[in-house]
Amino acid sequence: MLPKDKLETACLRIMATNAMRLFGCLLYNFDISFIETDKLFNSEIPDTDRDIIRQRLTAYATIINNKPSIGIYSSFIDECEVEELTYVILHEIIHVLDKHYMAGELYPDGYLHNLAADHIINTNLNKDVRAGIFTNKVKTPEHAFIISDIEDNDDYNTIAEVYNWLVTNAQKNGGMKFGGGIEMYTLTINGKDQHVVTDIKPSEGDGDGEIDKDTLDAIGDSLQAEARTIMNNSGDLLSRGTGAGSSIGKLIEKIIEVKIPWTSLLDKSIAQKIVPDSANRSWKGLQKRPFALGMYYPTEDIQEKPCQLIIVEDQSASVVDEDVRKFASVLLHSIRYFDEVRIMRHDTKVHRDVTYEAAQTTEADLRFETIGRGGTSHTEVFDRIQKSHEHEDDISLVIMLTDFESNVERLWEDPKYSWTKDIPVSIVVNCNNSIPKEIDKNPIYINK
Repeated sequence: MLPKDKLETACLRIMATNAMRLFGCLLYNFDISFIETDKLFNSEIPDTDRDIIRQRLTAYATIINNKPSIGIYSSFIDECEVEELTYVILHEIIHVLDKHYMAGELYPDGYLHNLAADHIINTNLNKDVRAGIFTNKVKTPEHAFIISDIEDNDDYNTIAEVYNWLVTNAQKNGGMKFGGGIEMYTLTINGKDQHVVTDIKPSEGDGDGEIDKDTLDAIGDSLQAEARTIMNNSGDLLSRGTGAGSSIGKLIEKIIEVKIPWTSLLDKSIAQKIVPDSANRSWKGLQKRPFALGMYYPTEDIQEKPCQLIIVEDQSASVVDEDVRKFASVLLHSIRYFDEVRIMRHDTKVHRDVTYEAAQTTEADLRFETIGRGGTSHTEVFDRIQKSHEHEDDISLVIMLTDFESNVERLWEDPKYSWTKDIPVSIVVNCNNSIPKEIDKNPIYINK
């Protein structure tokens, strides 16, 4: 079968098979291009390396000129079965649907993020392939990236969890860049080497310019909205495939779930409340009252100290694990503004008070851990922050995750806590309790 005919057959199967009908509807949004593999190589790449690269190249996903795009390599089409080609197209659609072309920016190592995403997509697709949900019209390619050590481990069901596992357990060696912004390198896991190739490319606008973040976000939102509409209006259309009982169906439902954008609100809150000029980040070097009105009047700063974010986590029983997991993911992105991150976890007393270098902080450091789970009091938290403030520690912002079923309001009125007047605070609330405007004019409600 000619490559063009093989690609056309795979696309028709996706559009005509009930178990893949959602993908078939989404496929109309994509440009699919045929990439000549040999044109990617320059004369410096040895023949042995070319053979390895050809075996690993399948396809890539990206956004080109504001449109979702999939590039499929000629070497893969030549060697694969139609069922394997179908698998790869499904895989790349999910990359774009979940905005993986953007998510790599939130992680220190974008390549490991790509592999973590590959693992999550492939393990879920593979389960459905083995279960026969795709009616034998999809086959897992030989070199699909799946980490066998954690394939069936329920502790690694999200990209963040797999990413952290890779950071701890995998070693990335070498790296070979070739045409089209693609890179191959060797990943060593438990002493075994595996050649891997990235399949997420940077977005491309008109000419050489990249597409701005808001536009990229909107493209993904539009695709998710379409998927949501299809699934909501399809009745039992997806019940035999991407629906009940389907691993990939559950993954897609999670992807397209309508989420309150509290994470972006918190990120904006942080960006608004910190000092934007890196040369004048010290709160000691600003007049606080004018700053609260949006006016910046620096005063002389005698001694430079690290700029610190304090995170206060309410560990009482009413703050559930899922709230803190959400909280941790946005903090991983937001701590880039600071030199240090100090995390206090408490119920009626502080059980954990640890300071990290922001550049070295991982999601594992921010991840929820069960400590306390009794009632709630912020007294010791306020005392510790006040002590640091009196020692002139450079505290730039305090973020509190709480249900506000505590004594925060009473403590706020106590004049001995001068830090409440000098340091900005963002309150992140996991319920509908109202926050007094003198504490935070714009609290973030994560479950409204």
